[in-house]
Amino acid sequence: MKFFKKNWSGLVAIVISVGTWLSFWVRLSPFTWDSFGAMATTMGVIVTFLVGFQIWAIIGVRSFEKKIEEEQKEIKNTIQTIDFLRTHSLFIINHELSMVYYEMNKNAFPYVKFALQTLE
Repeated sequence: MKFFKKNWSGLVAIVISVGTWLSFWVRLSPFTWDSFGAMATTMGVIVTFLVGFQIWAIIGVRSFEKKIEEEQKEIKNTIQTIDFLRTHSLFIINHELSMVYYEMNKNAFPYVKFALQTLE
C-alpha cells in the first residue's frame, strides 16, 4: 500500500482500466466472443505498458547520467590536484637532493644529475 500512496496516479489508472474491462465484459446479453476486439484490447494494453516503461526508463537514465557527469568532473579535478602535488613534491625532493650532494661532495656529477631531474 505504501507504493500506491506514492504513486496515486498509477492506482487511478488501474481502477479505470479494471472498470473499463468490467463494463465491456460484464453484460446482461448473452456472451459472444469477438476475437478481433480481444486482440485489439490486448495489443492496446501491451502498448500502454511499453510506452509507460519507456518514459520511466528515460527519466531514470537522465538523472543517472547527470550524477555520472558530476562525479567525472569531481574525479578529474582530484586527479589534476594530485598530479600537481606529485610534480611539486618531486621538484622539491630533487632540488634538495641536488643541494645535499653539492654540499657533501662538491662533486659535479651527482649535483648535475639531480639538478637535471629538478628541471625536468
